[in-house]
Amino acid sequence: MYYTLVNFPDLAIDATATVDIDLGQGLRDIDIKNYIKVGKVPGGQLEDSRVLKGVMINKDVVAPGKMKRKIANPRVILLDCPLEYKRVKIKQMLKCSKKTGVSC
Repeated sequence: MYYTLVNFPDLAIDATATVDIDLGQGLRDIDIKNYIKVGKVPGGQLEDSRVLKGVMINKDVVAPGKMKRKIANPRVILLDCPLEYKRVKIKQMLKCSKKTGVSC
């Protein structure tokens, strides 16, 4: 099979420019190992390749057709702690010693 290198040099330059850090005094650092990941998505063409800036999350579709494909104006919270819900079980017992004045 013959594949053309669509615009991969432009993609590489764009990706490295995204993680280019200015250290001052004319020094620059490009941390490719930690900040650039190449992901393969099944389907599509090579011409569909592009650089996505930001954080990408891989989410499997559990119920096709029921999950939204896009969310407009999402609200996002970043936590630096575990999010846990603990149900408190309280056992209460009511004892009535007299029948007068209290309805049980």
